[in-house]
Amino acid sequence: MVPGLHLLAHLVDRVEQPAGLGRSSLAPGTVADRLEHILWLRGGRPVEELVLADFPRRCAGVPAEIISLGLDRPGGGARPLPGQALRLPAAARAAARALRQQGSTVLLGLGGYVSAPAVLGARLARVPVVLLEVNALAGRATRTLAPLARHVVHAWPATLPGGGPEGAPGKTGERGRRHLRLGPPLAPEYLGASDDGAARERLGFSAGRPLLLVLGGSQGAGALNAFLAREGDALIKGGLSILHQTGPGRLSEAAGGLPGEYYRAVEYLDPVAEALAGSTLTLCRGGAGTLAEVAGSCLPAWVVPYEHGDRHQARNAAQLGAGARVLTEATLAATDGGATRELLGAAADGELRGRMRAALARAMPRDGAAALGRLLAELSQTNTIPGGR
Repeated sequence: MVPGLHLLAHLVDRVEQPAGLGRSSLAPGTVADRLEHILWLRGGRPVEELVLADFPRRCAGVPAEIISLGLDRPGGGARPLPGQALRLPAAARAAARALRQQGSTVLLGLGGYVSAPAVLGARLARVPVVLLEVNALAGRATRTLAPLARHVVHAWPATLPGGGPEGAPGKTGERGRRHLRLGPPLAPEYLGASDDGAARERLGFSAGRPLLLVLGGSQGAGALNAFLAREGDALIKGGLSILHQTGPGRLSEAAGGLPGEYYRAVEYLDPVAEALAGSTLTLCRGGAGTLAEVAGSCLPAWVVPYEHGDRHQARNAAQLGAGARVLTEATLAATDGGATRELLGAAADGELRGRMRAALARAMPRDGAAALGRLLAELSQTNTIPGGR
């Protein structure tokens, strides 16, 4: 998935790279209610064209444009760091030119290598910058570019300077703080309750039978898929229904031979809100977007962190407190049935799940999208770009 697209979906109530946002004068509400135009700055990978093909539809009727900064090789794949450095000045000028032409009045950066030229371009165009850090371990882009930002918005307290609940005092910005913890920006449909029998029926499953939602992503789905291929039959015989997201292009890894009444596999759930609402518990990776949606839906989670070198997915899971249980890849791969017994036990233990749901409800501010919308609107209303829209 193109970085940032996952959570930008919530910001625009249906869509890690930066977006230039046009001036807004609309009343309070979702971020989409506050936008006049979206300019999406991308690196140039061919996969982005595929993922962004329906970008205008995902923008809730807000006019949107996509500009490539030409950071990637024409045939695909990121350039080596020296090549990216050589491209940086031209890419920053291209970003500044696009921001001026579109009249963008604030730049929202969501991390990733495209953020560097986008933020530098915004500075050239005198467009204020807001960085959004959605992981529990600040990425390199956030750490490097934070001094150039008017505000750095944090989804979780772990990335705040000093780890405090509010953020460090700052001298820039209308709110008087550079660092703000606003929580993950989630659309309203992700802020409901889980384990809804009516939602299960709409998904095609029995309302009275617990539903396990397995969320394999674009990377790291193999371990979850292999677990279900091995243990799916035992889980179903233990009383669970299973909705299985295998990850794009990985439907062949779905568990075979399971009854369709109790098991369904899809490559990708979009939107996933209905699945979260209808599920009793989830087995998932620890990506920031996934865990934000899980926490917003108060869905008890068994998280298998993808073992990156910096272990940021394990840190993400820790932000959910008692609302998430961490399973290692070794535990998931073990043939002793331990992970299966734990999932079946949780599905049968309503008190445990109730405590986990309560912990998830406390894990984060639940108005992150509205708060970020207000912040962007405040900055936008104080900034204009001569010659723009």
